Amino acid sequence: MPTPESRCAESGPTVARTVKGTFPQIRPATPEWDAFTEALADVVTPCRGLNAWTSEDAAERAVAARACQGCEVLALCGAAAGSTRERYGVYAGVDRTPRVGAPPKTTTTTRRTA
Repeated sequence: MPTPESRCAESGPTVARTVKGTFPQIRPATPEWDAFTEALADVVTPCRGLNAWTSEDAAERAVAARACQGCEVLALCGAAAGSTRERYGVYAGVDRTPRVGAPPKTTTTTRRTA
């Protein structure tokens, strides 16, 4: 599984972020991530201090995803995760961790011809 540092290397410029009560995290610098981390300083979230959101166990991540419902920063969390293309862990109630054995996600475009 990729480390946070290797995931950031794929996404572009990074900066270290420290969220009050957590360890420093390496994240790509995006306005959405900045707004999210700023909001975290003022609220207590269900994920604060817990590891279930990044657990290796899918059942633990499912419990974590349900705990996100009603969180004050749910929308900001989802926007931040989308802006950095997070691929692992639970963000805004969505488990972004690929399922073991699942085919990779692909995008197909269908063109109409006249």
